[in-house]
Amino acid sequence: MKVVIILLIGILVVSSFVLAFSSNKKATGASEELNQERYLRMVAEEGLVSAKTKIGSLESEMERAKGKTQSLERLIEQKDIVLEDLKGRVNKAEKAKDELEKKVKELEAALSSNASAQPAGGQ
Repeated sequence: MKVVIILLIGILVVSSFVLAFSSNKKATGASEELNQERYLRMVAEEGLVSAKTKIGSLESEMERAKGKTQSLERLIEQKDIVLEDLKGRVNKAEKAKDELEKKVKELEAALSSNASAQPAGGQ
């Protein structure tokens, strides 16, 4: 009976060691998985912070670009206004030029008619 008890105690001791070893291995594996998950979360958070920073910088750059676009649109509008004004001035100048040319021709005709009406030696 002593042998059976010693054998039973031996089996219990061996199975306790096997159980302890197995539990330790499982705990180590779980700890490694936990560390891996923590690392992945940390990397993801760093990526998120980096992305947020980049988004902020792109938004401010977009606002600057919008401001430049609005400024350019205003300049284009001013250019169109100036262009219309210049076209009006050119049209007025052309009309004035045509009137002056007409008057010059009338004066030349009047001078030539006066010259032909005076005798050639009549001074």
